[in-house]
Amino acid sequence: MTHFFQRSWQVFGVALITLALGGCASTSNVEVRYASDAEHGPRLLLAARTPEERYRAEWEEACAPILARAGYEVTQSHRVMPGWYEPGSKALERRAKELQLQSILVVELTALLIAQFPEMHETRLNPEAGSGIAGVHEQITPIRDYRAMRDVPPSDQNVEATLLTTDGHPLWRGDISTREANSIKAIARSQCRALIKAL
Repeated sequence: MTHFFQRSWQVFGVALITLALGGCASTSNVEVRYASDAEHGPRLLLAARTPEERYRAEWEEACAPILARAGYEVTQSHRVMPGWYEPGSKALERRAKELQLQSILVVELTALLIAQFPEMHETRLNPEAGSGIAGVHEQITPIRDYRAMRDVPPSDQNVEATLLTTDGHPLWRGDISTREANSIKAIARSQCRALIKAL
């Protein structure tokens, strides 16, 4: 009987480890389009390009620790270039030189769509709160509609990432395909884990 319980705990432990490792799996893949043989230093300006300043800050904040663990010294662009959003990389190049950084990683988030659960409500009359046509209405969220939205698998989203020198020369370029749509931080972590493997 004791052997049965020991064996059960072993199986349970293996299942927990498998679940933990599965939870760490990335939902992003990178297709490399260009890679230079030139070396790039660890001092990096991280720039998420999007007109949504909040998304830019959240993305960079979530990505920076992953890059740091891989050996990069990361400067987040939203901290040193607040309000930046423009085509090209000239402003990034100037700022990176001023800060004596060695390279710039630009991720194009402009087309990224963050799936939000829509506010789905239905209205019903609450007869106890009033009478007649002027009765008070209350809002409820149909649970079946919420579950339907929650359980829809996210669609793939694609963004471009480019690693540049401070003179604007590309060192690396790739497309990141991400199957994660409900949180900008989750998207950033997934994309940056995939980037580290591909850079």
